[in-house]
Amino acid sequence: MGSRRAAGLPFAGPAAGMLVLAALLACCSDAPARCRAEVAASFERLRTSGTPYRKETAIAVSDYQSFLEIAEYIPPDRMRSITTNRVREHEAHGIRLPANEINSEVIRVGARAWGKAAHTWGNEQTGWQEWDPKLVQELFGAGMDFLLFPDRVIPAGAAFECLGEVAFRDDTYDGYRTRLDKSVAYIAPTDPKERKALETSVRKQLWEMPQEWRTVFVDKSSGLPVYDMVAAADRLDTPRHSVHYTYAADMKIDPPAP
Repeated sequence: MGSRRAAGLPFAGPAAGMLVLAALLACCSDAPARCRAEVAASFERLRTSGTPYRKETAIAVSDYQSFLEIAEYIPPDRMRSITTNRVREHEAHGIRLPANEINSEVIRVGARAWGKAAHTWGNEQTGWQEWDPKLVQELFGAGMDFLLFPDRVIPAGAAFECLGEVAFRDDTYDGYRTRLDKSVAYIAPTDPKERKALETSVRKQLWEMPQEWRTVFVDKSSGLPVYDMVAAADRLDTPRHSVHYTYAADMKIDPPAP
């Protein structure tokens, strides 16, 4: 294994006399990390190939909150996105908060887009509403799926390792992974003794956190991405953040019914 380094980076706090610190634990791998270009090429191929695709994103936000998005894209300018933000009943700052689920759907066809939303807390919902054309241009004018822009999907500093052929969920892929920094954000007390004790506790928490990797699996035939996951190396079946790409030539996206 390579060296480990802990550092505290101060940021301006929300109140006088307070600091917000983000503590980073950077780890280096002995394996060669020379495959970033191959991963970037896979996502660039998806962005420019004109291939219709479906992207299912699942994020475990916390112990009580989860996020799911199912998005479909038909180049050059058709998109449908359905999101579900689910929060279980939980306690925050001594207050018991009820469960809630927020659902939204957006359809874009050319220069037009429509949206609707609903949430269980208060049993409120809206029907389809067409968006202002200026908003449509602002959100979609630069491209169909902005998360695939080269500077967003693969950060410049990401160092991917080649894993070779990898078996995963009844198929085999070309695999790649990059080690992710561990991080904890906290508010530092003004009292020096309290601050030192908290920083010691945070550093201990960092060392005990499982090491997470970003793992990308690419289809061997098409060269297109299939899975993009954030998880510990032995937890790929239950990732904290997962994006699954599928491809269907017969996909259809039409304006919502009036």
